[in-house]
Amino acid sequence: MEKIIIVASQTEGLRSVFPKINGKPEEIEVVLDSGSQIVSMSSSVASSLNLHWDPTRVIHMQSANGQLQPTKGLIRNVPFEFGGLTIYLQCHVIEKPPYQVLLGRPFDTLTESTIKNFPDGEQEVTITCPNTGNKMTVSTFPRGKLKRSDNVKPTLRQQGEVALQFGLDEHGEVIITGYRLPHEGNSFSDQEVAEAYVTAAKDVIANTDRAAADVVDTFMNE
Repeated sequence: MEKIIIVASQTEGLRSVFPKINGKPEEIEVVLDSGSQIVSMSSSVASSLNLHWDPTRVIHMQSANGQLQPTKGLIRNVPFEFGGLTIYLQCHVIEKPPYQVLLGRPFDTLTESTIKNFPDGEQEVTITCPNTGNKMTVSTFPRGKLKRSDNVKPTLRQQGEVALQFGLDEHGEVIITGYRLPHEGNSFSDQEVAEAYVTAAKDVIANTDRAAADVVDTFMNE
């Protein structure tokens, strides 16, 4: 009998969570990245959540091309609510990053987070409140695919563009499987259109063109 050997995939995408930030009902994608030394937030998201930052608390971040870019400032003690568990984080504000919010190492150390991964790529994160000792296990979602809710319809804060992702249910009916809003203003930039397209295409090509799927994974993880 031929022995089957299980091997790792070439890439695995980052995962996201959707906590309530600053008590607001908006659904914000928060990317988990333990390789980052900071917690950071898009300036447009900070403004939409009515958060204000200290412009004197600036650090310099190295971009992919090696250049140093300053942050816009620091928001202190931002409440992130995961279910009934609230933690307070220091968020560095960044102009037009390729994400809405990113949770780095400060989140991991504050919450003593433990991660459970599954063979199918799913992931759960268990966090502990440093003030109460209460624990909460949080489901994660693939980055770039907003959480689906069967009971709550997404609401738009203002009129503008929205990208919709469609799929087929078990009966072959067309359904909306995800949506995405612009990071800045009411319209998508060319870069955001490209990101939305490759995100939607990833699942379609995963089983038909492995080389193309690997290119998409590399693009999404940059």
